[in-house]
Amino acid sequence: MIPIKEAVRVQGKAKNPDTSMEELTANDPASQNRQILEMHKQGKSNMVIARELGLGIGEVKLVIDLSNKHRKVR
Repeated sequence: MIPIKEAVRVQGKAKNPDTSMEELTANDPASQNRQILEMHKQGKSNMVIARELGLGIGEVKLVIDLSNKHRKVR
């Protein structure tokens, strides 16, 4: 039998650091917002962006609308 602390430590070492970084980036809201805006610039619809990123359409629309509002203020 392996103590839980040891099992967790061993499991953590086995992870690929690149995969962990990808997971971190995917969960990072700022990175997600950049992805939304980049896809919008490419001409993709809100629905397509939401589907590809696994987000709600309202969230995609909000990010795009806030970005456009921010640009008008400047």
